[in-house]
Amino acid sequence: MITDFYRKVAHRHGPRQKGPTLFLALTLLLMVVSCRYSGFNREDTPVMMPQPKGTDTHYIPTNGALPFLHSLKDIVLGNPEYGAVADMLNSYGALPYLDQLKDITLLLPVARTFDDGTCAQIEDIYTQGGTQGIILLLKEHSAMGRYDSARLLSRTANKEFEVGTAANAPIIFSYREDAFYVARDKTSEAMIIMPDQRGTNGVLHGITQWLIPKP
Repeated sequence: MITDFYRKVAHRHGPRQKGPTLFLALTLLLMVVSCRYSGFNREDTPVMMPQPKGTDTHYIPTNGALPFLHSLKDIVLGNPEYGAVADMLNSYGALPYLDQLKDITLLLPVARTFDDGTCAQIEDIYTQGGTQGIILLLKEHSAMGRYDSARLLSRTANKEFEVGTAANAPIIFSYREDAFYVARDKTSEAMIIMPDQRGTNGVLHGITQWLIPKP
C-alpha cells in the first residue's frame, strides 16, 4: 500500500520529489508499526479464560497475572476452591456483602475442607439469624487491615498478635512450623493454606475451616 502511494506521488511530482516522498512513506510505515505494537507485550498480557458456569461474566487469568475484575467477591466467584463458600453465600443472600468490604483481610475455608458437619453448622447459623447471621459470620472472618504473608510474618515473629474484625471481636494470628494460623479462641483454630489473594478491597486467605467456636 505504501509502495503504491510512493509510486503515485513520484509519478506526479517527478524524480526530484522521490527523496521527500520516500521519507514520507517510511514515516507512515513507522507510524503503522508503532500503533500496532505500542504498549503491547505478549508475555505480560494475561491469558484470560471463562470461569466455571454460574459465575456470569467474570474472568480469571491462567498465567498468574491479576484478572481484569478482582474484587474479593470476584476472587471468590472465580476460584473453584471457594465454590462451596460462593454457593452457600449466594443461597443465603449474603454474597453482595463481599462488595461492601474495604481494607479487609478476609479468611474463608476452601472447598476441600468442607464436610457435612460444617454445612450443618452454617445451616444452624442461618436458621437462627437469617442472612444477617451469615453476614455476621463473614464479619467475624474479616480482619481489619490488609495482612499479606509478609506483614503477617513481621507481626508474628516469635509471638501471637490480635487483630480486630468487622464484628468488633478479635482474632489471633500466629506462625509456627512454617505455617500461619488464625483463631478466634483455642477451639476454633485454622491453618492458612491459600495465602495472599489480593483484591481491590482487601486480601483473601484460604483457611482449613470456619472459625466457629466449639461448645
